[in-house]
Amino acid sequence: LDVALFLRNNHRPSLKKEIYGKKILLIDDVRTTGTSLAQASFLLKKLGAENIAFFTLAEPRQQKTQTHAQQY
Repeated sequence: LDVALFLRNNHRPSLKKEIYGKKILLIDDVRTTGTSLAQASFLLKKLGAENIAFFTLAEPRQQKTQTHAQQY
């Protein structure tokens, strides 16, 4: 999602009217880095959204670093 490109190509007054003052819930199937949600929320704020909440169905497992303790 390229926010600058989207804003350049979507100067529809009706788009801002549809979003301005609204409370919006973004739903993502898998959150990896969070970049998509961050850019989408930035764009929605620029268009006047009042509040933005996120819901993700899954996240990738964190790689756990394994420590090996020696027993004597």
